[in-house]
Amino acid sequence: MLLKTTKVFDRITSNHTNRIQVLQGSTASSKTFSILQYLISIALSSPTKQLISVVTETYPASRRGVQRDFFNILGDTYSEKYHNKTEGIYQINDSLIEFFSADQPDKLRGPRRDFLFVNEANNINYESYTQLEIRTNNKVFLDYNPTNEFWVHTYLIGKEGVSFDISTYKDNPYLSKQIVKSIESRKYNHDGSISEWFKVYGLGMLGKLEGCVYEFEQIEGMPDFGVCVYGLDFGFSNDPSCLVRCIVTNEDIYVEELLYERQLTNQDIAAKLKILGIRPGKDIIYCDSSEPKSIEEISRRGFTVKPSIKGKDSIVAGIDYVKQHRLKVTKGSTNLIKELRNYRWAKDKNGKSLNIPIDEWNHGMDGIRYACSSKLKPANKIKSKKLYL
Repeated sequence: MLLKTTKVFDRITSNHTNRIQVLQGSTASSKTFSILQYLISIALSSPTKQLISVVTETYPASRRGVQRDFFNILGDTYSEKYHNKTEGIYQINDSLIEFFSADQPDKLRGPRRDFLFVNEANNINYESYTQLEIRTNNKVFLDYNPTNEFWVHTYLIGKEGVSFDISTYKDNPYLSKQIVKSIESRKYNHDGSISEWFKVYGLGMLGKLEGCVYEFEQIEGMPDFGVCVYGLDFGFSNDPSCLVRCIVTNEDIYVEELLYERQLTNQDIAAKLKILGIRPGKDIIYCDSSEPKSIEEISRRGFTVKPSIKGKDSIVAGIDYVKQHRLKVTKGSTNLIKELRNYRWAKDKNGKSLNIPIDEWNHGMDGIRYACSSKLKPANKIKSKKLYL
């Protein structure tokens, strides 16, 4: 297997003395890819059987993130013969690479392993990490985007046997010009200062992304009662088109991510709606009212697509409506969860919080707001216990 590697991979492989390697970095810096390449190379070259564990916060996050990268690296060498999809295990020679999540207590306290990779470690608590680390014979790898200080900075960095590496998107020579342009387009605030987003996701520096707009809870699935409504935020090149399904009760808003994808035309979106089982004439989808052409084009394909309610302070009013409920998001909605952890109140140049959210990490957030604040009003009480439109 011929691997196209980066400087991050070179730094990992040349690190012979430290048992624990902490990789902090920007988006698209290749840190996750490089760790996986190293683990694959271990499995390929080891004369003895190795058990390698790759752990994420939830299993849906694993499937949509680190597992996707893993199988992309395998490429044409992948074989279903060696893939136990039920157990989340792939065999390379005599070695096994297993994927599981930190919300599985039996896995955390399971048998010993040889190598451990904790992906997006800032989403896993320290106790879970400890249970994994003490059951690991050889090397431990952790990676994350440094949105805020967490237990890695308190208990690991600077300690004996722990290495610390910072990488940026510039360490990855294989990025497309479009992705580089997208990252660098977010470099400055309106006043010309370096944005907090770019410090974290562009420079890999420890951020202070405080003041989340929403608190939320992760759930296994959606209920079968309440008011059902859909929200769609349009995107294309740099931003994804995002479709969310919301079920609203008097106390709660349940949300699941149905679509989160770039480069979709309106025709593509309509085709996706059909595949997702959105019912023409029955299911109502609220969209950004500043996109009348897109709304019309999708409506002509039979779907009930309406402009969201807009006006003075409509963003804050919509957020206020959502915040009157407990927000519950399915574990499989990995992009929404990432947005919720990064969607924050904007600050002025003096660091004072403003009463408006940042204009980032808001594709799913806008979809939720379009759906809930357009379909329902705070004064309305939801009486039916069964799901209805």
